[in-house]
Amino acid sequence: MDTKFAWSTTKKGEQAILYNNYLYNLKRENKNTSSLYVCTFKSCSRSITLKNNVIIKSNDENHNHEPKLSENVQRVFCGLKRRVLDDVDQPITISHRYIYIIKDTKDSSDEE
Repeated sequence: MDTKFAWSTTKKGEQAILYNNYLYNLKRENKNTSSLYVCTFKSCSRSITLKNNVIIKSNDENHNHEPKLSENVQRVFCGLKRRVLDDVDQPITISHRYIYIIKDTKDSSDEE
């Protein structure tokens, strides 16, 4: 099982996880210190369980929908969101390198 994931935030600023191109938000924290994350797509029942920042259980196969964005593009957006939320007093500026990453990712996915 691939246990690599990235921390992210939802559109509402809630804690989320990006895993295998799908976004999961926190549903609950369990008594055994594990956390249950569910897919953000409302009609999808896929979930993952984390304990000590390690995926210990995954029910993430066969989503009933496609990922919204490629993983690279989602990582860039998550990074931008994190930067904005970390320092709300700073003006929002987008680096050209982020735009190039998004463009390159889109171009390469169009070729597939």
